[in-house]
Amino acid sequence: MSSVEAELRGRVVAVLDAASPWGEAVARRLAASGARLVLGGRSRERLVALEGEIGGGLAVAVGVHPAKRHHLERLVEVAVEEFGGLDFLLFAARASAPPLSRLYAGALEQSVDVNFRGLVYALAAALPALRSRGGTFVYLCAGLEGPDPLYEAARAAAGSLLRAAGRELGGEGVRFCELVVGGGADGERVAGEVLRLLSTRGQGGGFILRHLSLEA
Repeated sequence: MSSVEAELRGRVVAVLDAASPWGEAVARRLAASGARLVLGGRSRERLVALEGEIGGGLAVAVGVHPAKRHHLERLVEVAVEEFGGLDFLLFAARASAPPLSRLYAGALEQSVDVNFRGLVYALAAALPALRSRGGTFVYLCAGLEGPDPLYEAARAAAGSLLRAAGRELGGEGVRFCELVVGGGADGERVAGEVLRLLSTRGQGGGFILRHLSLEA
């Protein structure tokens, strides 16, 4: 076990969406490090299966729709009720939309709901718990492989919000991280980078921007 993984033993992490390929990869690495996990996402069947695979009372599955504020509040409540608090929240949920020339109302609503409203709800729900522990909020986002202007706009807005949060709350030791992952990066590399961001070694509060590409 690396020193980074050792520092995460016993820490409480909420992962949303833990049913996505990147989210699941991160959850598995965190579990192997001895972290305690709250697995959030819309695919409850997959989350329950992952909870069972992790076992040992180290994980709890919670059905979460990012656009429903009370779902995000419940995600944090479960972390506090089951494990005594929340050290980290990873927001890895994403909804894609077609180019503007083919955009339709349903895709517009879903993109805004998940990519921006969901992130804001997650941030608002997690902040009290993160501030009490000097925790970290990580926004895991994808580099663009095709035209998705709504996702690009949401990502820009989310980055601006996290920078503002870092300026306001960095002095309390709270960190806000944006990890931009290039196309083709596998789950193991993504998980390794997330674990490094979550490690407290040599890092204070504020905002951190990282890029992970195939060439990195």
